[in-house]
Amino acid sequence: MKKILLMCLSLLLFASALVSCEEWTEPESKVFLKGDGHDDAYYAALRKWKAETDYDMAWGWFGGWGANATNLKNSLRGLPDSLYLAAIWGRWRPSVLTDAMKADMEYVQRVKGTKVVCTTITGWVGVDVIGGDYQNNPQKEEYFGWKPEWDTPSGWRAADGTDERAAQEASIRKYARMLADSVYTGGYSGIDLDYEPNVGGAGCKRELSNRDNFYIFVDELGKYLGPKSGTDKLLVIDGEINAVEGRCMPYFDYFIWQAYSTSSDSGLNTYISTVIRNGSGYMEPEELIRKLYTTVNFEQYAAEGGGSYTGGINRLLGQALWKPTWEGKTYRKGGLGSYHIEYEYYLSGKSGFYPWTRQAINAVHRSENEEEVPNE
Repeated sequence: MKKILLMCLSLLLFASALVSCEEWTEPESKVFLKGDGHDDAYYAALRKWKAETDYDMAWGWFGGWGANATNLKNSLRGLPDSLYLAAIWGRWRPSVLTDAMKADMEYVQRVKGTKVVCTTITGWVGVDVIGGDYQNNPQKEEYFGWKPEWDTPSGWRAADGTDERAAQEASIRKYARMLADSVYTGGYSGIDLDYEPNVGGAGCKRELSNRDNFYIFVDELGKYLGPKSGTDKLLVIDGEINAVEGRCMPYFDYFIWQAYSTSSDSGLNTYISTVIRNGSGYMEPEELIRKLYTTVNFEQYAAEGGGSYTGGINRLLGQALWKPTWEGKTYRKGGLGSYHIEYEYYLSGKSGFYPWTRQAINAVHRSENEEEVPNE
């Protein structure tokens, strides 16, 4: 009897502290500008859950941030509570942030524990710091000392040991510092580098697609952002994760893979084998996979949950349930998410807001905590 009483008491205390992650993924209150309708204990439990859970977390590129941020669809507050990471897609520079946008971001960071990072296309020196065309732009030399003749492939990397090479390195490092400063000035949780040196558009295949230049860039950013910086600011990379050199990997908190067309566990496992080999000697497979997030394409396939997946389920759910396997061992991944998550805000025939994301995050966490996270 004594054991039973102790068990009941423990369960009661646990239940009072625990807030269902399913509740966190329910639609927000429509009168959220005066508060989201939950008490302090709810948000404290939500923040604690995010802080203590480092696997299978939800994230999304958010391209619908409105200048007024006054309704559910165009605000960060309208995203599911359980979303761990939101990456701003579009205009994010501090100079364009309105008071409403700043308040919106500060609220979800402070109250909901959501990380909000900005996304920059990594290619030209100067992107998201100067304006206009990034090729042959006189501001590049004015701001960073990057000379026009270095804007062509033959000029991207001067010979080692030359004054010209030293000047190039100084220019890249100055750009990295100015970009990091924008992260701090804007109040962001960090930055996401869209790195596509081989398959990206013309803006990607530029001076920073050179591997040595990219390493210099990352090394300088790493002084202010990411796990090497000693700060709480995130350094994230997306795009061609399989093109990231091992020496760069320890600088990043998360690797976001654009797995838009991958529709099976075997396809996902094949891809990570390349990434793991690239990181050999720099990062252990378990650590690397724990930092890996997959992504589906909601810009094109929001209605279908990102597309189809083996077993007749939607692709976001399939990638959420995927348990990475490498050399016979199963690992836990960092998380799952979507490109243009705002396209999923409302879907005809589906109940609630962001239905696929809520389904996916509930599936992976309730599957392990069936009794602790009840199906309400």
